[in-house]
Amino acid sequence: ALFAQVGAMANETGALVGFGYSTPVTGNAAGKTVANMFALVLPDGSVGIKYQKVHPVPFVETSVEPGILPVEPIATPLGTIGAAICFDYDFPNFLRSAAERASLMLQPGEDWGPIGILHARMDAMRAVENGFTLFRCSSGGVSGVYGPYGDIVLEAVLGTEKLNYDDLMLGYTAQIPIMPRVSTLYSLIGGALGYLCVMVWLAL
Repeated sequence: ALFAQVGAMANETGALVGFGYSTPVTGNAAGKTVANMFALVLPDGSVGIKYQKVHPVPFVETSVEPGILPVEPIATPLGTIGAAICFDYDFPNFLRSAAERASLMLQPGEDWGPIGILHARMDAMRAVENGFTLFRCSSGGVSGVYGPYGDIVLEAVLGTEKLNYDDLMLGYTAQIPIMPRVSTLYSLIGGALGYLCVMVWLAL
């Protein structure tokens, strides 16, 4: 029912609609009971991306079953779009794979307290490393649009630690620049240059 409703909305508006959701898991040997998911529905109502979070947050998402692989970016009229969820962006090698060929990456997430701005800026570095534009939507934290050259197109605090709903900013609109992917050395070789520098330093 959820996908049918979102598909109808996307079809009616001609928009791409991304949303996070959880789904029950049964038969997991480790006793995990839920999957943390993200979907991107295309203007024709079809599902372009359906992704299960690979890196649950330790000690926080104890009941969440981890996914196995990143989702492959898809071609859209707005460019090649990929996605990963929240804590996934803390893993540079994983993100390098997930963002391969993507010009725009989507990141639903949830942060709390002072970690919000720190996490947002950390994730913005993934955009610089891999040459994509990042559209980050965080409940209870910092959302924004970050460019491949380190530029902050938009940054907005969407929540507070105490979740005072009288003061809470529940949404925002942003003009996301449609930019081609930028070729970067990191996207080609990852952290190999850093390891090489260490090896040279040890050899001196």
